[in-house]
Amino acid sequence: MNIFRTKRWIYVWDSLSSDDATIDGIKIQGDGWELIQAETAKVTDPIYGKKYIYPVYEYKKPDGTILRVATREQTPGVYLAYVDDKKLVNKVHPKPTRKAKFS
Repeated sequence: MNIFRTKRWIYVWDSLSSDDATIDGIKIQGDGWELIQAETAKVTDPIYGKKYIYPVYEYKKPDGTILRVATREQTPGVYLAYVDDKKLVNKVHPKPTRKAKFS
């Protein structure tokens, strides 16, 4: 059974910007992220406005902080990532190259 979060997921990264992007110092495409089997995220493509369902991953930092990201390969070779915590938006580096219509 999938759980759809009601809060808005915020677009923060695409692989066209960098393959080495981080959230709060943790690589988005790095090791240590765990798939949350019972949860998916409804997201909106930042350019085209289409709705998609993405898998959700969590990363537990040594201090106990849990980071959550919804990410997948949107088109061949292009990954998009979204966060559900506004406080994480400014902790993503580098910033995405795609300009989002939705904020």
